[in-house]
Amino acid sequence: MEANNNKFIRKCISESLLELMKTQDFNDISITEITTKAGVSRMAYYRNYTNKEDILNDYMTELIEDFKENRKQYEDSVYLRYLLTFNFFKDHKDFLISMEKSNLSIIILNKINEYMTVFYPDYADNIEDRYSIFILNYKSSLTYRLLFCNVDCSQRGNVYR
Repeated sequence: MEANNNKFIRKCISESLLELMKTQDFNDISITEITTKAGVSRMAYYRNYTNKEDILNDYMTELIEDFKENRKQYEDSVYLRYLLTFNFFKDHKDFLISMEKSNLSIIILNKINEYMTVFYPDYADNIEDRYSIFILNYKSSLTYRLLFCNVDCSQRGNVYR
């Protein structure tokens, strides 16, 4: 019960921050504004997070975990995995835009890097091998750039289909 309540509180906090980021600069958003909008106490906030970046990291982890579950059905098709990637993150383009606007897109890149070994276990098994590290970094950087190119294209009406 407490775990579900805590998850709900974290969701309220993250949704509130993301909503505030649509209209305010990230650095100008206060913890008080976040907790007031979320309807939670400061104590609940500090029980879960130490700073605002932690909220975004937590949200990004939730996104990637959700993506990972969706990706399982396309294990046999590289094309469908990339299509899923574009469509999944297109659904979250407001988040990507807010992160880029706030100069926080490094959080996205770091989270993609973190999950590359999950998505490409063959390379993860040889993580000491320089070639495997290169390939994982390459795939991570490519995915990151393609996400933002896709968002940029969709803003101009040139959406990948």
